[in-house]
Amino acid sequence: MSEGVTTASSAPASLPVTGWARRWAMVLIFLIAVVNYADRWIFSVLIEPIKAEFGLSDTMVGLLTGPAFAIFYALVGIPLARIADSWNRRVLISACVSLWSLMTVLCGMAGNVVQLFLFRVGVGVGEAGATPPSHSLIADYYPPAERTGALSVFNLGPVIGSLVAGIGGSVLVALIGWRETMIWMGLPGIVIGLLAYVFLKEPRRAPAMPDLSKLWPDMMSALRPAMRKPAFVHLLIGFTLNGFLLYGAFIWTLPFAMRHYDISVEELPSIAVPMSLIQAAMGLIAIPLSGWLGNRLIRRDIRWLCWICVAALLVSFPFYLLKFSTDNFQHFLILAGIAHLVLLLLASPAYAAIHLVIDAGHRAMVMAFILLVSNLVGMGAGPVLTGILSDTLQPVFGEASLQAAIIALLFLMPWAAFHFYRAARFMKSDAHA
Repeated sequence: MSEGVTTASSAPASLPVTGWARRWAMVLIFLIAVVNYADRWIFSVLIEPIKAEFGLSDTMVGLLTGPAFAIFYALVGIPLARIADSWNRRVLISACVSLWSLMTVLCGMAGNVVQLFLFRVGVGVGEAGATPPSHSLIADYYPPAERTGALSVFNLGPVIGSLVAGIGGSVLVALIGWRETMIWMGLPGIVIGLLAYVFLKEPRRAPAMPDLSKLWPDMMSALRPAMRKPAFVHLLIGFTLNGFLLYGAFIWTLPFAMRHYDISVEELPSIAVPMSLIQAAMGLIAIPLSGWLGNRLIRRDIRWLCWICVAALLVSFPFYLLKFSTDNFQHFLILAGIAHLVLLLLASPAYAAIHLVIDAGHRAMVMAFILLVSNLVGMGAGPVLTGILSDTLQPVFGEASLQAAIIALLFLMPWAAFHFYRAARFMKSDAHA
């Protein structure tokens, strides 16, 4: 094993974080997840006015939405996760939150598409330092029997962040325009970054900066035990396909609704507010329920963590097909609520399953690799492929070309379910105690 690798046995010694210190730390991690996803999803809320101002095609919008953010988000996440596995995660998270929030503010000041692209790159670089160290801290704060429940709290962050982006973003853009909306969405994260630096707890006794010259050998050493496990490989593929669907299809949902139901920017809150409220309401139900189910069923059989994911994907699939096929907006909202409720049941069990097959000293690094692959394929390629499909199908489907592109991508859901099912077959032999 490489000299610089942090293993389960050589990981920095930790002090327990309990009581109110742990609760406040989880509050901050939750708030960081909220601003993370608010700043990430605000761009999808603003796609149509940005497209109109700069005269962009759907393919160009896909490039701004996907690669500008995802490539650097994914690649920079690897060295940042290596740092998180042994250095001070409090400092790392605080710096990254402040960076991406500042870049979000600057997006609102972009004078051309090139500047907007570069500021989106900055958002991606900053956000790369949030999720892996957050997972690493949660794993140190909570024992395995309580971890799924803690992850369910963390996973509420994307729900609330999407709600903030959907409601706040749509109302602000209708009132003051997309540029000012970007600025106001970025400012809270700068404050939260400062609070994280002051109040977030680092349980390690003596965190130390790793030798990044050995980054890629360390990465291979960290990944080699995981990649030998069939459960990990299938979980990785399932995550990647789900990410492709999430960012390839769902990030285009609001632009689809605006076109399909003929909604102007000034009328945007009339559809964005109910869509965001329903999505958030279903998330507030589904994510705690997913944590409860995971904590309860793992005591019977750890394979339930994967079986829940299979059921969530297969049951939600037909509802998503109907959602993007209906011409009635009320039916669209009802179907969206059902589909979102069911699909989100996989959130906490999927992460908990991955934690079970990763060595303790490599959690942040391996989580960063999972995010690297799933984000490069899902977040990076997904929006672009959707945009290309939409532009390609436009001569045939006209204004319905985006609808056709999204429906085509939905058929990734059964494929993802297959890999979670296969992962379940190997969980008992591949999981750690």
